[in-house]
Amino acid sequence: QQQQQQHAAVASPDTECEHALDKVYACPMCPATQEHLNRVWATVTQGAAASSEQVPVLFGRTLSVRKAARGAAYFHFAELCAAVTGPADFTALAQHYHTLFIHGVPAMSMQIRDQARRFITLVDELYNNKVLLVLSSEVPPEELFSVNRTLEEPILDLEQLQYEGAVEGSKLRTDLSSDAGVTTFATSPTEVKEAKALLGGLEEQFAFARALSRLYEMQSQAYIRNWRETTLENWKRKHSS
Repeated sequence: QQQQQQHAAVASPDTECEHALDKVYACPMCPATQEHLNRVWATVTQGAAASSEQVPVLFGRTLSVRKAARGAAYFHFAELCAAVTGPADFTALAQHYHTLFIHGVPAMSMQIRDQARRFITLVDELYNNKVLLVLSSEVPPEELFSVNRTLEEPILDLEQLQYEGAVEGSKLRTDLSSDAGVTTFATSPTEVKEAKALLGGLEEQFAFARALSRLYEMQSQAYIRNWRETTLENWKRKHSS
């Protein structure tokens, strides 16, 4: 009987889930990576049969989910980020599912900037709602936005971002310490336009850097433990009846 209890403890869903979630960011894209995602999917859904679903978004609109089971949804990157989707869609997903799987996240360059913007918006929504993100990618996280390619311009240059942030911070401190207290940055429509472009570009760069930081945090055992104790438990209580 004691041996049976020990075997049950080893084979319990919670224990299996804990081991499976040791790795929620898998790369590079290869058969072994796909097999790993399949194992994590089977563990998180506890082997439940997958089916398609329609998730309510806003004003009667719905988002099609081709593969979902037991509070988890599975997408290819292109389905979410190369399609006409936006923050409302990602909020609906984050509030409807406790776990999101994304297969085939590419290294992002300026050539697919719009897809990268959607991806960071999605990451923000999942993070804010404490959703578990399991994904497969061509590259490790640090190369998602700053991969060094010969023919493609990277979206995020971390060294340049740190330099520009320091320069802009220095300029701001200089302006605030001037005799008048505050100095006007732009004095003509052209200068206003240039200033907006500069600030907008820096803001976008910091958004990509924030997404990268959150991707790392979402892989941590602390984040996964919090997900298990809050998001997953809330989903179980809601669907226990």
